[in-house]
Amino acid sequence: MKKTILGPAPKVAILLINKAKMAKKSECTRQYMRIFEPLLTQLSSKRALLRQALAFTLVEVMVSVFVLAVGLLGIAGAQLTALRVKGDSASRAVAENLVADMADRMRANSPQAELGLTSPYNNPSGAAVANPNCLGVDNTGAATSATCSPTQLAENDFYEWNSLIAGAAATAYAPAVPASLTNGVGIVCIDSTPFDANATPTNPMCDNLIPVATTPVYAIKIFWSERDQPNSVTTPYQYVASFEP
Repeated sequence: MKKTILGPAPKVAILLINKAKMAKKSECTRQYMRIFEPLLTQLSSKRALLRQALAFTLVEVMVSVFVLAVGLLGIAGAQLTALRVKGDSASRAVAENLVADMADRMRANSPQAELGLTSPYNNPSGAAVANPNCLGVDNTGAATSATCSPTQLAENDFYEWNSLIAGAAATAYAPAVPASLTNGVGIVCIDSTPFDANATPTNPMCDNLIPVATTPVYAIKIFWSERDQPNSVTTPYQYVASFEP
């Protein structure tokens, strides 16, 4: 019986076997690609869409922040305007009350107000003379029985009224009074045309005319200034009322 001993395979056979294996792997790879390529394409598309969505989202956020910033600036501007209007309204209310205060003082001392041109209430210069006797005290603040004449009362009325407008330092007989209005000035005078738009504290435009000899018409004028904007120059204002004693 013959025995055949097999030697090493020829190189050609080995190459053919390797080539077959590689072909099989390539076929498997192609099959896998046919299966997974659509999935990879969809995944790539989704990634692209996600990148686009993220880009659009960032733009939308930036636009939203810009719109919000503009809105906040608008709110701040409206708040400043409201505060300015509120301040203007408060100043006008103070001026109106001060005018009413002087009118009440003149009614209480009507004989002096009815004097007309010679009345101490006819005071276009705004001169103010204090008389503590009208408060029942002397210059040191001690109680006194000294009398206060109607003329002295009128002069003291104007002093106290002007102190309420522009403020006054403390004295021995009266405490300090804070100013009610910025750069406030009060004028009382006889004026047949009291509502002069161009009147100023230094030129109140009082004509000292009495159309009817027995009926003087007083103009009670209050001047002050305000800032329309925080850093703007002051704007002059005036409040005027006419009064017949």
